[in-house]
Amino acid sequence: MKIHLALVGLIFIIFGCNENNVLTVINGKLIGSDLEDVYLYKPINDISYYWGFADTVKCNASGEFQIQLENKETVIIKIYSSKKACELIVEPGKEYNFTLDLTKEEDFISVTGPNSEGQHIYNALERPWSIEFDAEKYAKDTIANVVQEKIAQRKLVELSKYDSLYDMGGITEGFMDFVKKDIDCYYASITACVAFLKYAKTRYPKEHPEYEESFPEDFEQMWDDIFLEYPVDSDQYIASPAWYEYAQNYVHSYMDYKNKKPGDRDLYMKLRENNAYYSYRLGSAESYLMGKGLEFYRAQYIYYEAYQKQYEKGLITVYDQFAIDYPKSEYIAYLEPVIQPVRDFHLISEIDFPETVSFVENYENANSLAEILSSFKGKPVFIDVWATWCGPCIREFKYNPALKKFLKENDVEVLYISIDKDDYEEKWEQMIKYYDLKGAHIRANTQLSDDLKRVYRNGSLAIPWYLIIDSSGNIVVEHAKMPSSKEELYKQIKGVLNI
Repeated sequence: MKIHLALVGLIFIIFGCNENNVLTVINGKLIGSDLEDVYLYKPINDISYYWGFADTVKCNASGEFQIQLENKETVIIKIYSSKKACELIVEPGKEYNFTLDLTKEEDFISVTGPNSEGQHIYNALERPWSIEFDAEKYAKDTIANVVQEKIAQRKLVELSKYDSLYDMGGITEGFMDFVKKDIDCYYASITACVAFLKYAKTRYPKEHPEYEESFPEDFEQMWDDIFLEYPVDSDQYIASPAWYEYAQNYVHSYMDYKNKKPGDRDLYMKLRENNAYYSYRLGSAESYLMGKGLEFYRAQYIYYEAYQKQYEKGLITVYDQFAIDYPKSEYIAYLEPVIQPVRDFHLISEIDFPETVSFVENYENANSLAEILSSFKGKPVFIDVWATWCGPCIREFKYNPALKKFLKENDVEVLYISIDKDDYEEKWEQMIKYYDLKGAHIRANTQLSDDLKRVYRNGSLAIPWYLIIDSSGNIVVEHAKMPSSKEELYKQIKGVLNI
């Protein structure tokens, strides 16, 4: 759901307000030569924000905007613009002022109002976007107590910054209480992740250099203890940005382990074939979570999976069930736009291939790039090497209409080479239809994949990968520019093909 409200002086965004409730007001200002929209990652139901549940806020000519929230509890919001972000911990009914200076690389956030010094401390924290990145710092530790001591020390150092402020009256009790819970949740999540990563090594193939035969008892105990001390289903932690990953660890890693149901690839593949994988995974969440925490968990899980653009049919099932279970949920406005393409995908996949799509004959026996190109001799070729699971590959498809027009005008053929495995053949064909990939297609067998790695020159392969072939079948550009580069790519093609 996007909200665009323009007023003469300021931009007002009001969420679920009525005249009987006290509003929280956030006055913002952008500084920069190119003023732009900002994105508000807002907490729904007084739970943590999530980047998928964002509203667009337009600034006025001076870069000013105002946000009004009706929150009953202390919550955290995130305001993002031009790859710079500010997080604010906001208490009900208070007013905050902040500036985001887009011209600066450091110290680009300025906050005034309640708890301003505490806000600056929070924004200065160096927390990675995923808990796992922080947990990997302890990958070489072999004793659980050592890990716990290190994490406890970090936690104490972080908390002490706020303790001194609180003692001097620099931050309110509500702010301090929120910070304590957030710190508890963040470091509990790190601890749980460290335990999981240790256990995950027992699931590696035996030939893997980090394979471990057994899960150390002290790390298992650490895993048990952290969830007992900081229960996932406690409402006191769900406002922390770290809660979702913490809950995910509990639901899909810890409880699978405790119930003797470790990740089973064959089971998951069978579930996917029957469009039941997501129902299975979310069924686990429903066993261990409840209330608004469960609603948030299900919504975020569905959004994230749909955003991957794999168009799994099972996502429609779990979304439809979510809408039945929570017919008035605010999350529906954010979920419907990412679910509709999944519905469209499966409608389009039922249609026959158009005449503009062809497949390389006997592709199962095509073992080298040279063999494939022999059928294109006499015409230059633009090659797109991709896969259905490659997000960057798929994002480039939106630039295809202009590229196809250019290639057609200059009599250049297009060849799509998929490196998908056999399990993805149906998805490969569906995506050709959905993205209207006019041209010739081939799905690489093992030998062709190996030959592509040889051509790539480092024994591996990174996609998306684009090549330009001349009319004699020679590779004239091994690493061409992406379709999103538009005129730069067209100029490159014209230059090497002399057209």
